[in-house]
Amino acid sequence: MINFYLRFSVLGVFLLCSKLGFAQVSGRALHLQVGYENFNAEKINGWFLPSYPTLQKTYTTFGFSGYGVRNNVLLGGELQVKTGSTVRNTAAKLTPCAANLDFNFGYVLLHKKGLTVFPIAGVGYGFFATRIWEAEKRYPSFVPEQVSMRENIVSSQQGVTGSIAAGAEYILGKQAGSRIKGLSVGLRAGYSFMPASTRWRVNYTESVKGTSFGTSGPFVRLLVGIGRISAAQQ
Repeated sequence: MINFYLRFSVLGVFLLCSKLGFAQVSGRALHLQVGYENFNAEKINGWFLPSYPTLQKTYTTFGFSGYGVRNNVLLGGELQVKTGSTVRNTAAKLTPCAANLDFNFGYVLLHKKGLTVFPIAGVGYGFFATRIWEAEKRYPSFVPEQVSMRENIVSSQQGVTGSIAAGAEYILGKQAGSRIKGLSVGLRAGYSFMPASTRWRVNYTESVKGTSFGTSGPFVRLLVGIGRISAAQQ
């Protein structure tokens, strides 16, 4: 919880520094996103059988995002899908995955010649899951007995998600007066979090008592899309 407030305190500092912006900015953009994200895999690895392979702590992420800006205030949303590498040994194969749908808000601090820089935060809902397969019926004790004879299972949790990041985007296009539109490329780096929860399900239906776990970690994403933006001098 302390880290949660700390991250939003950082956003507050950015907003207080908004006087650094040279113009009132308006516009919109749509992007495809691809990147990498870390998550704290140690605790979830300790919850599975000792004979299981060790989950890696890196996701590859794919997503879609869009936003509108008016008077420097940015509002939008994004959908992220995350998948980790499959790890395997003679006991089982494990594949982690996650997804989240977030509402985003931010503030443009700097706009100059097609370049915009802004802090951005998000809050939404998502899930984390691990597929356990080719386990030859060797399942952890949390798997209900009535599903333990199935070859493949999925352990999952759902809950609130959030993020805080810094973003920079550049529009490659023709400028007409104060307006520029065209191909938009950008980069975002920050921290995403899913508060720890003990709410787990097996195969999305059977409730089980699980470990307290939340998939939090840093991320970096490359954005490519289209956008347009205009600025009026203050």
